[in-house]
Amino acid sequence: MRSGKALECFLEIPFSSAEQARIAAMSLEKEIGFRLKSEGSVECEGNALRVRVQAESLASLHASVNNALRLLKVIQAAFSASENQR
Repeated sequence: MRSGKALECFLEIPFSSAEQARIAAMSLEKEIGFRLKSEGSVECEGNALRVRVQAESLASLHASVNNALRLLKVIQAAFSASENQR
């Protein structure tokens, strides 16, 4: 990122277990910050997934956060489908 103050967004998403949070983190960290105009990080604490996204413009931040939320929705749907089949 270029010098200058970046915009940031922090998300904390609870999962049913620490294992699900860890799997979600591994899936998401490949995509977070992939965009050219943003960067980010993913970490787990217990059953919570924490996502930080930084961007230089509001438009880039918006796009990156929306991308993260869209991917999280898919991940949570996969976990729900898996739990429903048990």
